[in-house]
Amino acid sequence: MNLPLENQIWSAKQVADYLGVCPRQVRERYSIQPGFPEAIRLGHGSRSPIRWKAADILNWVEGMS
Repeated sequence: MNLPLENQIWSAKQVADYLGVCPRQVRERYSIQPGFPEAIRLGHGSRSPIRWKAADILNWVEGMS
């Protein structure tokens, strides 16, 4: 099933693939920058998976140019 982009949430790997970096850079470098989209935590606790709204990532990249 293909969801419209505005309904997709991306993992660090998917964000990394889009940005052309490794997932570790997304988690440790980009996600802490001011203005980077806020993460969505799926569940409770520090070990819960983290995702980002795909549309927010695309808008963030557009805003950088």
